[in-house]
Amino acid sequence: MVGRFVISANQLVWTVNNEIDDFVIGWLDKPRTGTLVRCEIRRDTSVTPEAVLDELSDPVTSRFNRTIHVALFREGDFVSPTEAKLIGARLQGFEVVELDFAGIDQVGQGFADDLFRVWAGEHPTSRLVPVNANPAVTAMITAVQA
Repeated sequence: MVGRFVISANQLVWTVNNEIDDFVIGWLDKPRTGTLVRCEIRRDTSVTPEAVLDELSDPVTSRFNRTIHVALFREGDFVSPTEAKLIGARLQGFEVVELDFAGIDQVGQGFADDLFRVWAGEHPTSRLVPVNANPAVTAMITAVQA
């Protein structure tokens, strides 16, 4: 529904442009006090709040718990165990979680283990779905699940 989403705090800015399916992380020239969040929705959008809720909510309970898509940040080519813990802390209650590995060349054993073995074991009603994972990432995920 949101065409463009921007959040900035301190000197960091994260912009998600859903109209071109892209995002960018950048730096402000000067630190910002507080946090700025901006969502841009086109006046002529055909997407309604009801359609979004219908797509992402359980039809019986109306809980907003269907699918969440998580794009991963990178530290070089290695996704850290700290990021796994931060991601996992925010996923409780979602039934399906898509983790987007686009642009991630490799993940460490700690990251894969924290999410795909530990977190998944603690949340058996949730399902983690890796998308855009290359063979090296897929192999690491498979190894920790064995």
